[in-house]
Amino acid sequence: RLLTWNLNLETNCPSVLERAQYADVLFLQEATFACMEELRRALGHDFEIVTPGSLGRSLVEETFGVVIALRKERLEVRDRAIEALSSEMERSVMRVCAHIKDSCLDVMLLTAHLESYRNKAGTRQVQLTEISHLLVHEGVDVFLFAGDCNLGREEELPKRCRLWGDAWILAGLPEDLRWTWPADASQRQEQRFDRIYFRGKGRAVGNGSTAQLCDGSFALHRGRSDHY
Repeated sequence: RLLTWNLNLETNCPSVLERAQYADVLFLQEATFACMEELRRALGHDFEIVTPGSLGRSLVEETFGVVIALRKERLEVRDRAIEALSSEMERSVMRVCAHIKDSCLDVMLLTAHLESYRNKAGTRQVQLTEISHLLVHEGVDVFLFAGDCNLGREEELPKRCRLWGDAWILAGLPEDLRWTWPADASQRQEQRFDRIYFRGKGRAVGNGSTAQLCDGSFALHRGRSDHY
């Protein structure tokens, strides 16, 4: 079970803390230092929390902080790293390799907050390609990338990107869960900025509102945030 959430640079994160009790992995974007400290205090006993600071980066370097938190009972962290993306906005991708306990599966978990603004579509395409180049670990069975991709309605994955599955599409394209950003003064139409992509060994099967991959599954739900 995973949660991806844009924290919108808030100083606290009650909605994430509430939903964390139902999640095994948290993918968070636009996390402030105050939020990261709150996550450590509230969730540190049950989750291993990977922040830019734990990887030797500061929020001066990483203006839009990203965090991956893994439930210790379910996953054992094997490796972690953060790498800069081609960006004018100091964007990076965080990746964590972990073993799913009581299974034969190793996963690579990635999150990022891609370049903002409509006129930066070309930069986002470059960033997605750079992220796809990380999906080469021979010992990994499943790759999961969940984050704020800032992808507009007309934007797709670049053709040279390694093949990924879109969890929403595989789950049967449920219309009530399609949009992650409401129509407002800055966006005249609803948007699906936030995405969950995966790549894995074996055959993936979609059925209704869930998507099966290996021995895991996607169940799509939506909660309100700056991205909702």
